[in-house]
Amino acid sequence: MEFQPYIKSISWHGIKAVEVVAGGYEMLIVPGIGGNLIRLKDNRRNLDIIRTPRSYSEFVKQPEVFGIPVLFFPNRIQDGTIKVDGMVYNLPVNEKKLNNHLHGFLYNRPWEVIGEKINNDGSAEVEMVFNIDPGKDIWSFFPHHSRFRLIYNLSRNGLQQHFEVINHGREPMPFGLGFHTNFNIPFRPDEDYTQYKLIMSIGRECEMGSRALATGNFLELSDEEKKMRETGILTQGRPISGHFSARPLSMDGRHFNGAIIKNADKKYELIYEVGDKFRYWVIWNHDGKGSFISVEPQTMMINAPNIKLPYETTGFVLLPSGSKWYESCNIRVV
Repeated sequence: MEFQPYIKSISWHGIKAVEVVAGGYEMLIVPGIGGNLIRLKDNRRNLDIIRTPRSYSEFVKQPEVFGIPVLFFPNRIQDGTIKVDGMVYNLPVNEKKLNNHLHGFLYNRPWEVIGEKINNDGSAEVEMVFNIDPGKDIWSFFPHHSRFRLIYNLSRNGLQQHFEVINHGREPMPFGLGFHTNFNIPFRPDEDYTQYKLIMSIGRECEMGSRALATGNFLELSDEEKKMRETGILTQGRPISGHFSARPLSMDGRHFNGAIIKNADKKYELIYEVGDKFRYWVIWNHDGKGSFISVEPQTMMINAPNIKLPYETTGFVLLPSGSKWYESCNIRVV
């Protein structure tokens, strides 16, 4: 049975949330904590796809390991420092042990809902924005007039995620984006991780230094990593952690940048397709101890602004004054 599409405001553990049902899917968004989509379900197959916190306190303690957090900048910046185009940015050092800036500064700040609608095709969408201006605390370390726009569209084709940023300032703006997408493993309580395999469009491994920062060197894939491109690997049972360049796969005769989580026993697949501007991946499964895996598309290499390689290689962007950047992602079950 498929319910009529709807969008409604609800209270989730005492905070405002937006619940959306459309196309046989269901999502829950918490605008006040990073605009994070913390629940995604395929109600036709009874699949709980995205890792949802059990309580408000659990969520705010570590919001990056739930839902689909927006990472601007993605992963780590060495010493929190970016030196570019005659400017020096000192981002908060929030990973004290390694003296890095970690996960950016949009994933835990409040976003504003500016639009909700049910479309004629039965899809439903929620539009949110985050503005950087002198009234925000961010301005003290990132003084760029800018507008970040995030649209979640839910339909029979799953979740479509549209992301746009506009630089309204006079100066070029450093930019790099990622999503810390946290998938439940398994998707159903009557399944286990041994039924799931992960395939990803990885190219080469990015060598990592002692502070969990990319060195700028590329390595050929190991035999196990090659399986991730081909037949797939188990998502749990041992630690999995790595940083890779993206190299598209072929799917149905077309190129595919993304990840596939296959359940061979139940004969369904989760498809996570990302735009070509996502040129790097991070993968992490909480040392194999948890019941989730983080599959993280990034537009740039970890610590890209501080790596002595061309921006064309690292993916780091200086967004010109008045210009717009856009990309999209899709999560669906087939």
